[in-house]
Amino acid sequence: MAICDTAEDLETAFVSTDLNSSDGNLDQSARYPRILGKFAAVETLLASGEFEKAIPHAKFALDKRPRSALAHHYLGEALLGLGRYLEAADAFRASLGYDSSYVPALGNLGLTHIHLERRSVADL
Repeated sequence: MAICDTAEDLETAFVSTDLNSSDGNLDQSARYPRILGKFAAVETLLASGEFEKAIPHAKFALDKRPRSALAHHYLGEALLGLGRYLEAADAFRASLGYDSSYVPALGNLGLTHIHLERRSVADL
């Protein structure tokens, strides 16, 4: 496989490849082999600040794995990057609902509260 220079190159490489993994975020059947690729694409898009482009990939993962704390967190990160704080807070809360010890979601939920100028989760 060639080296990927852009987020689009990486996205294409992962989406077109039939990946399988023992990770709980990837369906072991042949029905949804692209979940891991979607996560890699979302990470790359978030890292490059392409928040709007990351949302469809996170939603695809959530459609296939609705109880994935990671997928909810990625959606929250994209929404946070777009300034959609209430929606981001909901996504981070959903992530924590599936994995209450997931520190990145907890930290980002706190960040959304700062942006909303609220001091506690109860305020939302």
